[in-house]
Formats: sequence, C-alpha cells, structure tokens
Amino acid sequence: MGVVIQGKAMAAKRIVAAARRAGIPRERIFVDCQAMPFVLGAGVNRTCLARISTLKKAGWNSLLALGNVSYGS
Repeated sequence: MGVVIQGKAMAAKRIVAAARRAGIPRERIFVDCQAMPFVLGAGVNRTCLARISTLKKAGWNSLLALGNVSYGS
C-alpha cells in the first residue's frame, strides 16, 4: 500500500502545482487526504491522519471526504 500512497502524494503535488500555475491562490486549494475507505482498517486511518498532519505543517488546506464510510459494511 505504501507505493499507492506515494503515487497519490506525487499526483497531488502535480495537481497543486498545476493549480498554482493557473493562478489559483494557495488558500483556495484543498487536498483530500482520504485515499482508501476507512473500513479497510487502522493502518489506512493512521496514514490518512499522518497526511493531514503533514499538510498542516506545510501550510496547506486539507479536507476529509467520508462519503464512502459505509462501503463494504
């Protein structure tokens, strides 16, 4: 799963860079940190929380979409 998460982080960096080049102010850019449904377990949840913390330390806005919270239950 680490490779998937690294790939998503790289994709997010490219998307944010493109948004900045397009003139979108940094404070209007939000990164959704949820890569996998929470139902998949504690490891996924810890990784998601770590991403939120990393973004906050870097000064980026984040959000957490929980629309698929009941998936698979």
